[in-house]
Amino acid sequence: MIGRYVFFAILINIASSMHCPAQTVSGLKAHIVKTLKQIEIFADFSSPQITYDSDDSNHLRPSVRRPKGNYRDSLERINKRFRKYLMATLPQVTESLSSDLSLPSDMTISTSADKKFRSWAWNTRTGGSMPDITLLIEYKTSKGIKVAWPNGGHDISDESPDTTYVLKSPEGMTYYLSLTEWPAEQRNFGKTIRAFVIADSGLVLDFKLFKTPDALTGKLKLESDLSFSSEDWKDWNHIPDSFPGITLSADNRRLFLPHPDDSDRVVMDLYEFDGEHFVYKGVSK
Repeated sequence: MIGRYVFFAILINIASSMHCPAQTVSGLKAHIVKTLKQIEIFADFSSPQITYDSDDSNHLRPSVRRPKGNYRDSLERINKRFRKYLMATLPQVTESLSSDLSLPSDMTISTSADKKFRSWAWNTRTGGSMPDITLLIEYKTSKGIKVAWPNGGHDISDESPDTTYVLKSPEGMTYYLSLTEWPAEQRNFGKTIRAFVIADSGLVLDFKLFKTPDALTGKLKLESDLSFSSEDWKDWNHIPDSFPGITLSADNRRLFLPHPDDSDRVVMDLYEFDGEHFVYKGVSK
């Protein structure tokens, strides 16, 4: 006869295996793929899906599939659980930070060259014309892997990571420059570069690395209306790939920030790293 305590121990082990996916890179990846698919399904069944068919007269006829139910609550819950899962699991799967993960396009990741900083972002599908993005940052300290949620629950969308640059100061400080992009709605687009520093106590968000003509700041932002009509910017309309970007030189010590001047022509503001800050130097010639 199985003793009472042994019986309960078995039940606990079974329950744990049901609710806690394997703490391995393959287990992590499998859980991500499964959850992103669930998010997609809940989103599809929460909003009307409109398709167009041609009739015999070659006229487009809309066909509307009404949602079978309201899964909005389920969509919000699964995104919340997914965020908590990643924040709890990534520090345990220590090898994931140095692994080259092949994930669905719904999950955007950007990893620094030194494998100590990685951004994770996904579309929660809870937004409308403005995508609602959740962004997490995984980083390595001398005390292990940690995960930060920079937004911290504020009622604004995060941004999707593009590229992560690593910059070292003469004194040995390491700065992580995270380039992100954000589609505000169908017309508006933007890009942001933010500075981070890894400390044992946590991640220093928006480290004041940029010295503009007005103040010290932790980030620089480029934003514009895609319907801008000037000659240099007209291709932005409906073609986000041609969106002028924030760029850095090969040594990551010169930064170029595009913007329209008074004549609606695109010019590049130049920032140079002086060993302590990226200092505004005027318009690049």
